[in-house]
Amino acid sequence: MHRIKSPGALLVLSLLPFALPVAEAAVLPASVALGPVKVEPTLSVEAGWVDNLFRSPSSEKSTWQSILAPSVRAWMENGPNQYSLTYELEDFRYASSSEDNATDQRIGLDLKHEFNVRNGLHIDGFYYDGHSQRGTGPSEGTAVLQFDRPVEYTQGDLGATYSLGSGLGRARAEFEVRGGQYEFQNFRDITRAYDRDQSSYRAAAYWTLSPRVELSLEGRQLNMNYEHEFADEASRDSNDRTWLVGVEWAMSARFVGTVQVGGFERDFDDSSRSTTSGARWDARLAWHPRSYSLVQLSTRRFGQETTTVGSFVDTRESSVSWRHDWSARTTTNLRLDVANDDYTDSSREDDRATAQIDLTRSLDRWLELGVGYRFEERDSSLTGYDYRRNEVFLRVDVSL
Repeated sequence: MHRIKSPGALLVLSLLPFALPVAEAAVLPASVALGPVKVEPTLSVEAGWVDNLFRSPSSEKSTWQSILAPSVRAWMENGPNQYSLTYELEDFRYASSSEDNATDQRIGLDLKHEFNVRNGLHIDGFYYDGHSQRGTGPSEGTAVLQFDRPVEYTQGDLGATYSLGSGLGRARAEFEVRGGQYEFQNFRDITRAYDRDQSSYRAAAYWTLSPRVELSLEGRQLNMNYEHEFADEASRDSNDRTWLVGVEWAMSARFVGTVQVGGFERDFDDSSRSTTSGARWDARLAWHPRSYSLVQLSTRRFGQETTTVGSFVDTRESSVSWRHDWSARTTTNLRLDVANDDYTDSSREDDRATAQIDLTRSLDRWLELGVGYRFEERDSSLTGYDYRRNEVFLRVDVSL
């Protein structure tokens, strides 16, 4: 297994001191009032070229591509309370691979209600009907040869968080419960084993020590239930417990940071799958060297479900980004991510790197243009999973 050192990755790293970050959208959408409800439509169009559509180690497929992404958000407010509904669509088209054309849809719900200054309820959820590109998910690596089109799936999630206490007091608490379902829609002879239901619970307590420092204590439990596993394969049903202590602090007007550290344990109903435990963390730092420039650093360790080999994916991920506003209308952004994925109970271990640079120009409050470059690389211990991918794109964002 070689270490990641492609010319593309080295180019991105060499540009780091001079580069210009992935710009956040500067479009400021206007809304239309329909009685008490406000409606906000937006449209994003992206066109570009990619040199390795299927993320293959060899015989790469290149193509021109486009993504059309309209969305509409409707919301209403009543004092501190806000209720919103969002619909998003993404349409993917490929000039040299029409079999991979796909349309994804997502509906999101977000309700925030304060009963009084000390009691609040937040309900949020979504339903997603979409796809994973060939070369990702169940079709990763050599498995891509078994798929003649993208894998389709649906995903639903609904959660409720009850807040006790006030930001004005020295102590507060949160209690969260969530439920979700993930179900594949095609290639069922392969994908049905990865259908799953999940439920999770979280409790957290926060103590304000000063206007600049807040401590936290948090516990989480995640329960996974796989519905249609193969008879000759050990069950992936599991329980994942996490506990964290944290601190959030504003060191100055220019530095803000959040750090959570603790541990986790994941055990499986089937004893042939290994119980895994260890450290877990999530740390984020934001630094404004100038009022028009922002540097963000983050690192975390977390678990993911596998759709290939192993029992689950133990991931360590770090990122750095830099956004710089050269003027009121021109922004540049650089983002670099590196990660290690350990597929427990298997010999697979991946190192991943992704990078993006883009330049954004705001032509008006409702119109923005962007141009950029994306790079991906994966170095795997398994043959057939390594790849490099380059992509250039032009983007237009429009609103009312």
